Amino acid sequence: MHGSVKALNKIKEMAENADLVICAGDFSVWGRAQEAILRQFNSLKKPFIIIAGNHESNAELNGFCKEFKNLNYTHKRLLNVGEFLIVGYGGGGFSERDKDFEEFIDDVKDELEDKKIIFVTHAPPYGTVLDELPKGHGGCKSFKEFVDKYKPLLYVCGHLHENWGKKQLYKNQTLIINPGPFGKFVELKAKE
Repeated sequence: MHGSVKALNKIKEMAENADLVICAGDFSVWGRAQEAILRQFNSLKKPFIIIAGNHESNAELNGFCKEFKNLNYTHKRLLNVGEFLIVGYGGGGFSERDKDFEEFIDDVKDELEDKKIIFVTHAPPYGTVLDELPKGHGGCKSFKEFVDKYKPLLYVCGHLHENWGKKQLYKNQTLIINPGPFGKFVELKAKE
């Protein structure tokens, strides 16, 4: 939402009927007014999953989130929310491959098997409608490989403004969505 008051007001309105709010980064403009925006997010009084985009610092965001009880910083973390496992990885957005992400997943792979996963990254996965640009694809192959292997139910990403609001049902198993600055409401039911 890059600090947009209009977008924040829309998110507040939508959050009234949500069980969980997810932010895939770039809620600020180069880190400005982060604490004020995070205070607004916390005031929603909903579990709020958040990662940094390329406009925020992971270290700074982690520090801020410790001050707010409803904000769950999830970069390189696994978080159980009800029957779902949130897998978060923030920052970046410009790499075709992400070795740090691959190492993180290798470290936690035993905790991912047979889970109902919600995957949250800032950058989109490679080779989908969410990373299409005029000159080709701009997503991350490491993220696509994660989706192919672990088959999350939902994948929330952002980064590419050209693809705000786009979604794709990937291989008939994973709903991948870039909610854009005004958010999207998704009803998710775990598969049996």
